[in-house]
Amino acid sequence: ANCLLHLDINNVYVNSINHGYDAAAYLRAVPSARIAFGHIAGHHYESEHLRIDTHGADVVAPVGDLLDLAYALHGVFPTLLERDFDIPPLAEILQEVEILCDRVIMIDQGRLVFDGPTSELGVRQDMETQFHTLTGFHA
Repeated sequence: ANCLLHLDINNVYVNSINHGYDAAAYLRAVPSARIAFGHIAGHHYESEHLRIDTHGADVVAPVGDLLDLAYALHGVFPTLLERDFDIPPLAEILQEVEILCDRVIMIDQGRLVFDGPTSELGVRQDMETQFHTLTGFHA
């Protein structure tokens, strides 16, 4: 199709469980030059052989492991952490961000408010304060 890809790491994992394929082999087959960006999210555990992609839960370790593998195979690419519902307090999201990445881009209402390493945001409590300062958002 001669197009770029949105590599959904959570879907690779969920579908590998639901359809019984090797997620690592799938990632190895993806053409690196086609990856524009990726995303990770959580999912619902229905049963041992069924997962539902919901974007409403924490990212599980196997998805994080697949993201690490994708970076090792294809180089680091922009990656979105998505939460659509059951959104936890901001401090919890920022803790997840610290675990998953070393660079953060914050966009508030279409305006870039931060672009840099997570270390510049400080520790978790300071990260939340910094977020509120940068965006002007106060719950």
